[in-house]
Amino acid sequence: MRSAACTLVLGLLAACASERRAPPPAPSSPTTSVAQADERLAAVAAERAAIEARYAEREA
Repeated sequence: MRSAACTLVLGLLAACASERRAPPPAPSSPTTSVAQADERLAAVAAERAAIEARYAEREA
């Protein structure tokens, strides 16, 4: 019985070790001016608002 439990645990550990890691996130483009930074902040704020609206719609 103990041998079967050890085999099961080792099998589960081997399965975990064989999974691939997630790829690293894509680097964001650097900003070079205040205007570009403001545009990027506005774009991110709009994107976040859209995501939050979709989430709220699904939760309602």
